[in-house]
Amino acid sequence: MNIFETNNNIRETGIIGPRCRETFMPILEGGPLAKLGVCAAGVSALSGAYCMHRPCSSISVVVGTLAGKGLLHVEGGRQILKPVDLLVAPRGVHHRYETIRGQPWKIVWFNIECEIPFDRVRVLKADYLSSIAKDFLDVNAEASSGLSLSAEARMGKESYLAVLLQRILHHGKRGQQVLHEARLHVLWRSVTNDFARKWRLPELARIAGYSPEH
Repeated sequence: MNIFETNNNIRETGIIGPRCRETFMPILEGGPLAKLGVCAAGVSALSGAYCMHRPCSSISVVVGTLAGKGLLHVEGGRQILKPVDLLVAPRGVHHRYETIRGQPWKIVWFNIECEIPFDRVRVLKADYLSSIAKDFLDVNAEASSGLSLSAEARMGKESYLAVLLQRILHHGKRGQQVLHEARLHVLWRSVTNDFARKWRLPELARIAGYSPEH
């Protein structure tokens, strides 16, 4: 069992048992995710002992439940994390999440080094978590097979993930900004699903609902 502490002020402690499997997504240096402050991201299949405790977190965290259930502890209470639940915890705020009696729990997650527009831990709903996880695993499957995605393909996947992450971090916005993000979501998904296609600007603009000049 791996037990660790980080930082002199014990900002983070963790227990990761031998039955836990974590797949990390390689992040492009200077890419869309890095520009959002993402320092690590991945998909984790957790079973047995697992606990992440941040009394005064040095990072912001986004954790989505793909399958199974986890348990979240915050000041004043606790909450079961179920599929499509999305935990968002800002830097500096106390939180702890763990498996429930060692039962299987599959998650997708982002660690973010910068401030996010949240003043407390929130649990949101996000039905696109499986899509995020698929993009993570696609990149890792290519790498593990000895192949590598082209720079354009990697950039496309990261751009799509960055749009979704921005939607998560700015979920309270309404009006034109939400419409803008939704249009970009459709555009990036179309492109990442067909990289072999010779995309042209007028077609991209039509899918996004904008003029080519915009």
